[in-house]
Amino acid sequence: MSDDKAIKIIKDYDQCASDRLNWESQWRNIGKYIIPFKDDIFQTNQPGQKKGHDISDATGVLANDFLASALHSMLTNPSTQWFQYSAGDYRLDYRDDVRKYFQDCTLQAHDILTNSNFHVEIHEVYLDLGSFGTGIMLMEEDDEEVIRFRSCPVYTTYIKENYKGVVDTIYRCYKMTADNIIELYGTEAFPAGTNIEAILKDSSKKYEIIHAVYPRNDRMYGVITPTNMPWASTTIFKEYKKTLKDSGYTSFPYVAPRWSKISNEQYGRSPGMKALPDIMMLDAMKRITLRGAEKIVDPPIQAPDEGISLPIKLTPGGVNYYRAGTEDRLEQMDIKSRIDFGYQVLEDIRNSIKSAFFLDRLQLQDGPQKTAEEVRQRTDENLRVLGPILGRQENELLKPMTERLFDICSK
Repeated sequence: MSDDKAIKIIKDYDQCASDRLNWESQWRNIGKYIIPFKDDIFQTNQPGQKKGHDISDATGVLANDFLASALHSMLTNPSTQWFQYSAGDYRLDYRDDVRKYFQDCTLQAHDILTNSNFHVEIHEVYLDLGSFGTGIMLMEEDDEEVIRFRSCPVYTTYIKENYKGVVDTIYRCYKMTADNIIELYGTEAFPAGTNIEAILKDSSKKYEIIHAVYPRNDRMYGVITPTNMPWASTTIFKEYKKTLKDSGYTSFPYVAPRWSKISNEQYGRSPGMKALPDIMMLDAMKRITLRGAEKIVDPPIQAPDEGISLPIKLTPGGVNYYRAGTEDRLEQMDIKSRIDFGYQVLEDIRNSIKSAFFLDRLQLQDGPQKTAEEVRQRTDENLRVLGPILGRQENELLKPMTERLFDICSK
């Protein structure tokens, strides 16, 4: 039997899905040309299915991989202590006991991150940032590792901002089989009178489950219970419009960083979106250029309509017969194509794509050896260019993530 909370959440979820249609058409091309192993935006691919084999040039894929690795190295390098807790008040931070307490907290939190799956999942977030423009990661408590991270593809989640432009509501849709639903929520998950045995026989059918996390504005302050925490966590059985679980979090469990964002939009825009026209053009021109190269390496043959005994053999060592007493011969056609010009155009487009992904700023340049001062000036220049981007990641990714980590560790 459906309930009012489930109906309200499903209605809001469907509205978010409707508002996001324009983004999905763009994400589909990005998935195909830039991050092919996440191209199942409108369809579900089978495990082990070939992906990316239908693109002819991998410049966009490699550029996004390099950018993700560079962000990981600059922002969350596992070999450095890249964050430091403090009281937020310099007068308190000067106290020896306060400073020592937060130093111990920082060391413990860094050790917990290092021994968790954080660095595996954060790299997936960086890949999504460079391609889709929005990365989403779930952070949940774990009995063994204290905290566990899960990167959620943007096309499986829906986000909403509050009036401050901060993401405070996330809907995540996933599918489960009937036996998994019963294992987690019991047979009560299905409506009364449902033939459970018949449902369990169809092991291939999967049901849509919606996990909604949103601010609990009607909570009673001072009371700490699972259904009265600052952030509500509601799991909905979409097909039957039924609430499977209603709980909560003491802090927002998601981070949803955007690469860059327009004020009236909720999802981010990425370097991949800027470079997508060039990437698609490069892919098309690469195919044309390769066809031209094939014609030069293996040119077409012209032959007279009479005088040659068919079939014509073009294999190595093949023998072709012509009529005696004639000058009829097989000849290669003269292909006057400028294949070198085609490769030059391709290289220019590749450089434009690499520039969109900041590879010209992040990679070491070939050339004469530079002095330490020249290297320092170039580093400062690169930081000025990337400053606004890194600042947004600090505000939307690093700060809420470390605060969530502190909240879990403090328990």
